[in-house]
Amino acid sequence: MGNDTTVCENANVLLQGPAGYSYNWQPSNGLSNPSAQSPTAIVSTHIQYVLMATDTAGCVGTDSIQIAVSSVAPFSLGADTIVCAPATVMLQGPAGYAYDWQPTMGLSNPAAQSPTATVNTSIQYILTATDTVGCTGADSIQLAVSAVPPFSLGADTMVCAQGTIVLQGPTGYSYNWQPATGLEQSICPVPHRQHQQQYPIHPHHYRYNRLQEN
Repeated sequence: MGNDTTVCENANVLLQGPAGYSYNWQPSNGLSNPSAQSPTAIVSTHIQYVLMATDTAGCVGTDSIQIAVSSVAPFSLGADTIVCAPATVMLQGPAGYAYDWQPTMGLSNPAAQSPTATVNTSIQYILTATDTVGCTGADSIQLAVSAVPPFSLGADTMVCAQGTIVLQGPTGYSYNWQPATGLEQSICPVPHRQHQQQYPIHPHHYRYNRLQEN
């Protein structure tokens, strides 16, 4: 009947008895025909099959085969997430397998357990993990990309000394104005170029709860 073996869960295994006898395979669980010389077994759990072969004189011989089942334990790549573009994301597969990440675009090493993904556009990565028997398991993770759309603070302008001006950023973000010096000045009706300053804005876009402007 051959050597004991290990197969993947729900594998089809062809059992092989000797020719020229009548056959009784036990247990009959998963067998296509327990009276056949070579039945097919659908194996979902560890099992031992025993064959009793009977000749025309009624003499009986027996043998057995142990079939173990291997499977990749269920795993998760984590929740789908939203990142800013460009972003570097560390992907994390389960330990102890061979790895195949698809697509390979942006990955530092598609055969690594934990490759780094450089993300510029929304993408779904699928990991297929394979054990030493050849059994596979898979999961996926969606990386959605969010970006602050281009915006304008308006035309450059001049204010008088001791004047104030209201700066207007886009709505729906948190803000970081730089430099912070001199942001509290009053407006004078006569512009004065000597007190002209530039104030770049660096909005931070929140992935889920957008903060209103301060």
